[in-house]
Amino acid sequence: MQATAVTPRTLGRDLHALFAHVMRDSSGDVFRILGELDLSFSQVKALHFLDEAGGELPLGELAGRVGISLPAASRAVDALLTRGFVERHEDPEDRRARRVRILPPGHDVTRQLLDARISHCEAFAAALPARDAERLAAAVARVLP
Repeated sequence: MQATAVTPRTLGRDLHALFAHVMRDSSGDVFRILGELDLSFSQVKALHFLDEAGGELPLGELAGRVGISLPAASRAVDALLTRGFVERHEDPEDRRARRVRILPPGHDVTRQLLDARISHCEAFAAALPARDAERLAAAVARVLP
């Protein structure tokens, strides 16, 4: 019997099915957290990009990363600013431009959302038979940077 070749299409579909299976239960927790915090997806995306930046970003660059217009990004940042999640200041090199930086309470939001996702990944891993968990860990270790 000949083994079936793995194609990017079949592997991509299988990976999506695995991610969807693992993350399905965490969505309820994530949506609950977002509801409690009354945050839009654009605001959450902005927080994540700012958190990943490790510093500050020009408002225009943040708008591009989030995939929204500059005015929409400005409104999202205004709401985050009011909540104490970010700070905004004038760019020292271009007074017309604004720069945005995440503050510790904003970082706490991104950590809370990530923790909700990770806890469900841990539950999935805990339910695997030991041999499958070892094989999955070895495969993941080979492909992660």
